[in-house]
Amino acid sequence: MDVRAWPPIDHDRVSLRRRNNADWVQPFQISDFDRATNARTPHDLTGAQMRMQIKAPPLSASEAVVLDASTENGMIMIASDAASGEFTLTVSAQHMRTIPAGVYAGDMLIFGADGSVKTAFTISLEVDEGATEPALA
Repeated sequence: MDVRAWPPIDHDRVSLRRRNNADWVQPFQISDFDRATNARTPHDLTGAQMRMQIKAPPLSASEAVVLDASTENGMIMIASDAASGEFTLTVSAQHMRTIPAGVYAGDMLIFGADGSVKTAFTISLEVDEGATEPALA
């Protein structure tokens, strides 16, 4: 399974850097790779649900989950054309502000309509401290 984000990323490993004082809106597209034809086709997300958890890496002071995004809580939205393999992750500035600056790790799971559970990709997320509070007051 391959994943594409804007900007482009490599296959099933995603490395991103974000500030913790702004909305994080990230589109993705997942595709399947057919070795026989050397072609990629969009991974059909029809009937699927998704979940991504981000936490501090193992052996750090805290391995607590700092982000739990899913189709159930609305932070992950599968495109209306689910067969396109496209979805968008949206994390509000208020939620990002709760994530301390640091390097985090996680993964994105796809829960298929057939009961299967697949890893779409693993993620390394570097969060930088934002200088400006995400509020006008």
